[in-house]
Amino acid sequence: MKEIKVACKGAGVLDIAQIVDFQGNLKRRGIEDIEKLKTSVLKYGFSFPFFIWVNNGINYCFDGHGRLMALKELRKEGYSVPELPVVYVEAKDEDEAKQKLLRLNSQYGQMTLESVLDFAKGLDLIAEELSLMDGGEIDLEGPLSLDLDFQNYDKTIEDYLDHFDITLTFEKQYEEQVKGLERRIGKEGIVEHIVRLSEEE
Repeated sequence: MKEIKVACKGAGVLDIAQIVDFQGNLKRRGIEDIEKLKTSVLKYGFSFPFFIWVNNGINYCFDGHGRLMALKELRKEGYSVPELPVVYVEAKDEDEAKQKLLRLNSQYGQMTLESVLDFAKGLDLIAEELSLMDGGEIDLEGPLSLDLDFQNYDKTIEDYLDHFDITLTFEKQYEEQVKGLERRIGKEGIVEHIVRLSEEE
């Protein structure tokens, strides 16, 4: 029987049967998300501890719901899943636990295509592996969205880039004018205006 490799350490260990979902339907996941997580766990092992809140003797999973679902599926498929590392999170009641969970899942910064590529420079990274570890999608800002759920996993994300990002800095005195322009014609309109100006030169 094949056993899932454990590639991290925590404050303790629990069997997946002892862990209860706490997130509910907060984050959407489809069959493809779970399949990606199964592939990731099989390739890299269990690499990050579960975040657990213990309440009335019940081990609620704060972080790792997608991996928990994937591991349960792998166990059904015949894989041996050992007790896995966990980190314990303190919360005085369910309200505080939910507040902490929301903050755990909040995104206080954004990744651009360029920042991801710069960070991953030198890595043999394929688009399929750019899904977040717990089954979400990387939120890439920019004028065009990029669907990371490619069927052709031989290509890298660079093969799908069809735009570039640029940051413009204005003096404070022009703030209302620039924001007003954005409200009237939108970011796409500003881009089109800049392109037209460049063509007129």
